[in-house]
Amino acid sequence: MMTSLQHQLSLWIAVLIVAVSVVAGSFSFWLAFDEAHQLQDEQLRQVAALMDVHDLLPMPDRNGRAVNDYPDARVFIFRLGTHTNAKQTELQMVGLLNNLADGMQTVSDRQSEWRVVIRTLPNGDRIAVGQRTAMRDEIARDGALRTVLPLIGLVPLLILLTGFVIRHTFKSVMRLSKDLDEKGDGNLVSLSNDGIPKEILPFVASINRLLKRLALSMAQQRRFIADAAHELRSPITALTLQAENIERADMPIEARQRLAPLKSGLIRARSLVEQLLSLARHQSNQTTDFEIVSFDIIVRNVIKELYPFAEAKHIDLGIEQEEPLQVWGDAFDFFTLTRNALDNAIRYTPVNGKVDVSFFLEGNQMVFRVEDSGPGIPEDDLSRVFDPFYRIAASGETGTGLGLSIVRDIATRLNGIATLSNINNAGRSGMRFQYSQSSCRTRLDC
Repeated sequence: MMTSLQHQLSLWIAVLIVAVSVVAGSFSFWLAFDEAHQLQDEQLRQVAALMDVHDLLPMPDRNGRAVNDYPDARVFIFRLGTHTNAKQTELQMVGLLNNLADGMQTVSDRQSEWRVVIRTLPNGDRIAVGQRTAMRDEIARDGALRTVLPLIGLVPLLILLTGFVIRHTFKSVMRLSKDLDEKGDGNLVSLSNDGIPKEILPFVASINRLLKRLALSMAQQRRFIADAAHELRSPITALTLQAENIERADMPIEARQRLAPLKSGLIRARSLVEQLLSLARHQSNQTTDFEIVSFDIIVRNVIKELYPFAEAKHIDLGIEQEEPLQVWGDAFDFFTLTRNALDNAIRYTPVNGKVDVSFFLEGNQMVFRVEDSGPGIPEDDLSRVFDPFYRIAASGETGTGLGLSIVRDIATRLNGIATLSNINNAGRSGMRFQYSQSSCRTRLDC
């Protein structure tokens, strides 16, 4: 299962933020709740003290109204002692308070719980200043919630900011990933350390060492292929010439029949050597000393060169659509690309078949297209035809399997796109090769 370090960090930090916020919020709520109760107790003491300093008396009972008849009142003052005109509920409350000593007390009657402070006045009267604990708790709860609400509101914002900071921090890692994805076998330059966190620098250094070893290995491989192809070129050419000389000599029919496969094998070997040399040359040539090339002229020259081979198979080879095209690149690369594409089309098109060539502008893109009437390629093999030495087993044609691999390397070097697809139009089948890249008339246009 693929895991994302960025997502894991974001998730765990978000969980920790929520957990810490819950603990901090609960603690802040408890502190604010307790402090509100202390303030309310102090308020009761101050009211009781005012009764002493200003010689105030509790509000007399009017019309027999009881405590429950003042639902909006927050502080009640009771005169302790005997009150014949008080209601039953108030008598019960006074009776509870008469037996208590002076100071802060918590008492409960049959209906509610009270927080009261009892005080003896200078004239000997005793009073009780009290609040219902339910009202006290409601006031304290509201105050505590107002204290915690800003913290609750900051939690989502903090999570979002944390995610943003993590994504910003991982931008350098994503840039490294993008740089690695864009590297091909011809671009194994070391990764830059600019802007990379020091914790990731050892990893980047390891990747750079790996890239150097890979570049060295590929260079040795290309050099071996080029050296081997070069060493084989001369003896194969000599053997081919000897076979042609022997063919001109008088010999029995049986010997001549045996000579034909030998000559055919030498021709295939020589073609393989030439393709290997071409592959090594294009892979080792990483220069960007490009110029403006007339692509349409190159295509016409390639058609002229390959026309005899098409004519030998009675293939209708022609240009279906054409436009003057100026492209930025290397003329030899374009020549090799178009020749390999046309050579494959002619090679795999049956006798009396057809090969159409088109080169035109599509927006700001140059498009080179070759369509043939051959048998096509199985869909399972389409993804591998650009691999070196890969050939379709049931094709029945000779070849090296390097032509399209060379085309892919050239397309990569020219920043172009080469594709191969089957033609499945009604009443028509075959293959479609297409190459496209930016078209330009000056270097600045590219």
